Amino acid sequence: MFTGCIENTGKFLSRSRVADGEKLLVAVPWADNVKLGQSIAVNGVCLTVNRIKHDENAIQFHTLAETLKKTNLGSLDSGAEVNLERALRIGDRLDGHFVSGHIDCTGAILDIIDFHNDRVIEIELLSEFTALIVKKGSIAIDGISLTVVAVKDSSFTVHIIPDTLKNTNLRQSAIGMSVNLEMDMIGKYIQRFNVLDKH
Repeated sequence: MFTGCIENTGKFLSRSRVADGEKLLVAVPWADNVKLGQSIAVNGVCLTVNRIKHDENAIQFHTLAETLKKTNLGSLDSGAEVNLERALRIGDRLDGHFVSGHIDCTGAILDIIDFHNDRVIEIELLSEFTALIVKKGSIAIDGISLTVVAVKDSSFTVHIIPDTLKNTNLRQSAIGMSVNLEMDMIGKYIQRFNVLDKH
């Protein structure tokens, strides 16, 4: 479980193919404080630490083909900046919202507008997920807990404040870039309850 409050950014270093997916190597600023088996969100994707390379300050993750297909991890180039968050500890403050690290889909950035000190980003949204997103509700974009500002038929917008822009990979956002989207899990349970209630 995560909060969507990004701790640091890291760099994607390399990938190597294995039978059921790939092993991804990511440079992190706290490799010495990580243990094998721990969960870390990389661009919002919950991954398990498979190996620690202290000499490179890097962590290796074994990533399944389904994860690579459903997220933007499969298309990362070497040197790409990624958002990092270690798992929530019991007793920590919950400054964002509950984020599972299970990505629902990806969406392309459709438009970027600088508005005063903020950056307004419009992101495409598949029709099957429109019922799970509401104005002023929460959404995780590449693992970042953000508030939805507006919802359209096939897209939505968020405002990125300067501090978030400075400390996440969204400072490198560009039109056409693919981002990972995780809808608010409370909305998912409400939708599921409504479906069951009709039967």
